[in-house]
Amino acid sequence: MGAQLRPGVAARVGLHASEPPCAATFFLVFRALDRDAFEQVLGRWASAVLADQAPTDALALDGKALRGSRKQGAPGAHLLSVVSQSLGLTVAQAAVGDKTNEIPVAPAVLRGLVLKGRVVTMDALLTQREVARTIVDGGGDYLLVAKGNQPQLEQDIATVFSAPRRRQLRAGRDP
Repeated sequence: MGAQLRPGVAARVGLHASEPPCAATFFLVFRALDRDAFEQVLGRWASAVLADQAPTDALALDGKALRGSRKQGAPGAHLLSVVSQSLGLTVAQAAVGDKTNEIPVAPAVLRGLVLKGRVVTMDALLTQREVARTIVDGGGDYLLVAKGNQPQLEQDIATVFSAPRRRQLRAGRDP
């Protein structure tokens, strides 16, 4: 892995040995890191990168199950991530507990981001008032999906966008 680094990359990340570290060394280093502290540092870096982006950058909020993690009993086997669509970069993520889903985690993840002027997209599971309110309170906009998991909302949207009924009036009176 380290041997595959492009020229100059090793020096920029502080590797000055003539032979870059192998994949096993990276594995040992990352395994020894405090995961939460490392995630916070990466999150601050990603937020700084995001803050420099044009406010029209769209963000995608989505949950993902980590393949193979359940077999190994790993905590945080399900993550809720926010991806900058223009950068292709995960700018925030949080573990979703085994006994819950993404809904209660989403507002906390969104509050840590610069949302002003951005559009946040997500799947139908996260079409929730609290999620929408968090985005609007942060100065952003949203594009939500309404499907069968919210039948009343789906019906209300269909009603708003349906063609108006025509009524024929005779001499100014209803028939």
